Order: sequence, then structure tokens, then C-alpha cells
Amino acid sequence: MLLMLNGLRTPWEKRAQRELTHLASVLDVDDWHALNDLAQTLDAARALSSFFAEQAPESITPDLGPASHEWLLYQHLEHPTVLWLDAIRRAPLRHWPRLLWHAAFPSAELLVKRDLSLENASRVHRMKARTARWKKFLRNLPQIMRAASHLRQESKRTAG
Repeated sequence: MLLMLNGLRTPWEKRAQRELTHLASVLDVDDWHALNDLAQTLDAARALSSFFAEQAPESITPDLGPASHEWLLYQHLEHPTVLWLDAIRRAPLRHWPRLLWHAAFPSAELLVKRDLSLENASRVHRMKARTARWKKFLRNLPQIMRAASHLRQESKRTAG
């Protein structure tokens, strides 16, 4: 189940798709029933629903609860900016300036967490890393906005 959830969390990665295809090919009916029972026990049925819909035998029908907001967020990690946008959207208005500042100008520590080669880098090298980050953001802005919109729609749909 952990491998499945990990693969479903990153559906845009080809490696994840290969792993999910392989997992589906090695499960027999008893395995599917056990997986369904475990998914119900761990409240993971919604997260596995797309995998079940595509791969499980027709006799397996999980009882789906609503998807958690956290699961929906993790499905949009292809663009980490979506996490910032969601945090800003959900925060009180008075926190927006601070969140926007930290999103736009991450600390040196955060840059190092994302890229270990920056640990002992000069100020100029870190500035180049920030510039590259901004360029990547601008290049991916249309996809980021689509992902953020999809997240909002999914959140509304599953909340209702």
C-alpha cells in the first residue's frame, strides 16, 4: 500500500506509473481484498480510489470517504508553489505579507534544504540560485495556476 500511495502521490513521474503497473500485475484477488480492507482501516480508500478504479477486479468496491486536504495537496507537489498558494489562501489576511515574503525570498537555510550544493556557497552563488528559482516559477506559472485551480475545485468537491 505504501508503494501505491507513493506512486499515486506523483502521477506525473514515469517511474511511479511503472511501479503502479507492476504492483497491479502481481496482485491476486485475495491481495486486492486484503488491500481494500487495509485501506478502509487506515482511511486510505479515497487516496487509492483511482488505482482501484483502473486496476482492481470489479468485485472490489472500496467504501470511499472524502479525500483529506493534505492528500489533495500532495498530489500537486509537481509544483511546490501550489503549497505556498494554498497556505496563503487559507491563512488570515494579516499573515499574507509574511507568507508572500517567505515564498518569494526563501531563507538561505531553506535554499540549502532544496539544494545541498548551496551550503557553503557564496552570496553571489545563492543569488544565482534565487534567480533560477524565479525563472522556473515564471516559466511554470500557467501549470502552477492550473494545479492551484484544480486543488481548489477538488477541495470544494470533496468537502461537499
